[in-house]
Amino acid sequence: MQTMYRHDNRSGGIVLASLLVIMAFLTILMSAVFSMLASEEQTTAAHSRSTICFFAADAGIDRTISILRASPNWNSGFTEEPLKDTDDNIIGYYTVTVDKRVDEAPWVRVTVTSTGMLPSKEARYRRSIEAQILVANPAQFFAFTPDKFFISDGADIKSNVFAYELELSLNPALGKGITIGSSSQEANAYYVDKITENDYNGAAAPNIVIYGDKIKSGPVAFPAIDVDYYRDI
Repeated sequence: MQTMYRHDNRSGGIVLASLLVIMAFLTILMSAVFSMLASEEQTTAAHSRSTICFFAADAGIDRTISILRASPNWNSGFTEEPLKDTDDNIIGYYTVTVDKRVDEAPWVRVTVTSTGMLPSKEARYRRSIEAQILVANPAQFFAFTPDKFFISDGADIKSNVFAYELELSLNPALGKGITIGSSSQEANAYYVDKITENDYNGAAAPNIVIYGDKIKSGPVAFPAIDVDYYRDI
């Protein structure tokens, strides 16, 4: 007796078709993954270049502030000034323009624009920072403090006085007054919050003489070093 076996070609065709579908799906999936990775890489690279431009613009502002501290009338700006790393490699450039200067006694408000760019100077990655810098000659001020400033008996100050809060306090028992400025050299008392004139008991203080004006000034952002910011950089 013989047993006959018959191969069913339909089952093999189904398996082959399934494999083709799976391969096509995997091909599409891998293409999508590679396309997404390429897009992410481009985005990351663009962000990195843009960040370098921002740091270059920030360096331009810092350089401008440094120069204005020494030369309050400086307005030359910079044109494509190179920014270098510790190995003396150029990592970017910055251009600074002085847009305008406005006299706001006791300050001069200087508006500047700093634009950072890559070493290749590609226009699409440039970043700009506009800053308003308050400029004053420190030699004109007796005190420059963001806190309360006390002036007491016997003070004879020949220059302007500036403080966030200014208190002129006298003790009548000492018989000494307070003088700011002189008849030949005017000096002002600038303050942000308030100014008070009194002796230690709160009485009026007629022996306080200011050869100038008591002027309420606008708020001032006092500079400080952000150590964490520069450590991260």
